[in-house]
Amino acid sequence: LADKEEGCSPHTFMYHVRELLPQFSQMGPMGPQQQDAEEFLTAVLQAFSQKLKTSSGSNLIKDLFEIELETQTWCIESLDEEPTYDTQRVLRLSLPIDKSCTTLHDSLANCLTGQLEKHSPTLNRTALYNQSMEVSHLPPYVMMQYMRFYWRTDTNKKAKICKNVHFPLVIDLLDYLCDEFKTPIKLQLAKRKSKFFQKKAMWLEKDVDEMPRKWAEWDRKEAERQLMIQMGFLNGTLADVDPLAVDETESSEAANRTEAEFQEARKAWLKHIGAEDEEDAEAVKEGGEGKGDEKNEDEKQVDKEDGEETIPPTDPSLEGASAVTDSAMYQLRAVLAHQSRYADAGHYVTYVRTSIRQSSNWRSAPEPMWIKFDDDKVTLVREDEVRNTAGGADNPISYVCLYGRSEAVVEGLSSTQY
Repeated sequence: LADKEEGCSPHTFMYHVRELLPQFSQMGPMGPQQQDAEEFLTAVLQAFSQKLKTSSGSNLIKDLFEIELETQTWCIESLDEEPTYDTQRVLRLSLPIDKSCTTLHDSLANCLTGQLEKHSPTLNRTALYNQSMEVSHLPPYVMMQYMRFYWRTDTNKKAKICKNVHFPLVIDLLDYLCDEFKTPIKLQLAKRKSKFFQKKAMWLEKDVDEMPRKWAEWDRKEAERQLMIQMGFLNGTLADVDPLAVDETESSEAANRTEAEFQEARKAWLKHIGAEDEEDAEAVKEGGEGKGDEKNEDEKQVDKEDGEETIPPTDPSLEGASAVTDSAMYQLRAVLAHQSRYADAGHYVTYVRTSIRQSSNWRSAPEPMWIKFDDDKVTLVREDEVRNTAGGADNPISYVCLYGRSEAVVEGLSSTQY
């Protein structure tokens, strides 16, 4: 895809789509029938999934969008029944909207927890189960769909939820990760926060509150400590790298590990703190950077320009996704919105983030600009219009949000806004 220079016209694209997916070529009395944009997107991605492969032979669509979830299900009505564990892989997260939902985080929490009824082998009848999910793998892009359309049983008609549900421009998904996946990402985030607050000149002024810098440094040290405990590396020279004490119980558990496990944990710990050996680890302890930072391709690449830290904004093969892999921060890249009070009618528009920044007047700072696709009308709009798609009956309402991995350190604040 990156090497192909020729584009595809909309007419050619729709011709092949209708040939491959005839359900989207149905006609009504007023022309083509109204179709659900999310169903269309899912069908197109499934079709692409069968054809598009990477140079290594893997599935391109799955590499870009597939989210892995670890699911735990347990019976509420029987304490004797053992919980079951399963792994699910999905291309998008479906976010339910209820009366308590005011933000995307509320909907996401409801998406990952819930109840269901199924047959219980212990009780030999249908029983109620609780289900919780944690993310065990995050792709470069995360797609989230609001469940705004539903079937009303009292009227036997399809209805739409126009409720305002705020979505952040930069979202932190760290709290939704499983512990094994969360720990190394938390460490890298804490290190980026600590370096960010230390590099910025404003935090060096005496009259500025230093608490944000101190908290970022504490987060980094605590993340290192938790990773060290998890890997069982609690003795030897590198134990001094962690400024927080380890209690005797943890030390006794580490003593029971084999020498091979110890060496494996030692290498992993050195890798995560960016050090090559014990001498290099001492440099990290003093607040410097280890030699391993420059050779670790999985961590962010750091260039020094005028004494400040710069991060490659994107992976050249992934438009809109950061090259930083150890990150749970995602920036909003596109919004698909539906404009109508009714579920069976209306119009779809799409907003796509660009690198263009413009000022509304000579006094204001440059603002990010978005491209609005409204049939054949393509225009540049300001970010405020995208924010307004959070809800409201008369405005286009967000239906699908596409996030791309980001190197940001704080939710709601893009790295370009530092």
